[in-house]
Amino acid sequence: MVPPTEPTEVLAVPLFLLLTFSQEAAGLLAALVVLAARRRSARALQVTTGVRVVVLSGLVLALAFLAARQWSGIGPFVSIPDALRGLYGATLYTGPLIAGLIALAVFLVPVCRRPSGRSAVLARRTPLTFVRPWWLVAASLVLAVVVVLTIALGLVSRPDDQGHYRMFLVEAGEIAVGTHIYGWHYSVPCLVLIAVLLLLAYLDLMLVARPAVVGDHEADVAQRTWRSRAVVGVVVGALLLHLSAVVHSLRGALMVRGSSSETGSLQSAFAPLAEPLRLAGDVVQAGGWFVWFFLLLAALVARRAARQRAAAPAPVTEG
Repeated sequence: MVPPTEPTEVLAVPLFLLLTFSQEAAGLLAALVVLAARRRSARALQVTTGVRVVVLSGLVLALAFLAARQWSGIGPFVSIPDALRGLYGATLYTGPLIAGLIALAVFLVPVCRRPSGRSAVLARRTPLTFVRPWWLVAASLVLAVVVVLTIALGLVSRPDDQGHYRMFLVEAGEIAVGTHIYGWHYSVPCLVLIAVLLLLAYLDLMLVARPAVVGDHEADVAQRTWRSRAVVGVVVGALLLHLSAVVHSLRGALMVRGSSSETGSLQSAFAPLAEPLRLAGDVVQAGGWFVWFFLLLAALVARRAARQRAAAPAPVTEG
């Protein structure tokens, strides 16, 4: 006879997962709430099959990579495949940027053909034609914060025993305590990935802005605006998740402390900022997940709406 399972044991794993992935859950919940509030406009959008497939494929592949990365981070507590072990640590800062690159690379797949027998729209279009100004403001603000923190943490980083600039030291005379920080050793590769991310986003927006041959100009503009939002959203979501890791690194550096018989307690003068930084990092991370989940759910809703319209009977006109 199998002994009965204690209620605490049954709830242990779900509670552990909820606490571990609390930011992901918060982002998903926020995305569902916002999408529910905007369900009419989301379902009214007409999106072609090719565009839906490309956008959904890019988002699903990117989120699958992020999910595998997040799952590998709890490897010591649950059973995970050997192939995933160490993935989280190896992509602590680069993981969100790699996910963004995956999505934007898939977005480059061309989805529109130039059909014959229709007139082309010859008005000049730039890569920013279908990008809302506030999208650019949001992306620029997040990018600016990332760059400022990257430079600041790089300047305070010190070389470790291997010569890598990734140490943060608190010194008092001949005594020093330290920990790893987001120094040049980590930030330089991330800056390269961010540059490639922005380049791919620009190429995607160029592809979106190509003159199209369509019969319904308003529908064409709405669809291209939707695609542009997906491109900018991927950039913002990737940068937010990356920024969260940087903020948590700064928080960990401020928490470093030690003691000696000569100096007594030794810690950073900015140690009181550690807790606000933890909260800020969690909020930023939840915001990044919100953007990713909102883009995915919006694409799924547009896809379902298109199927419903296709299945709906055509209106009958009386002669």
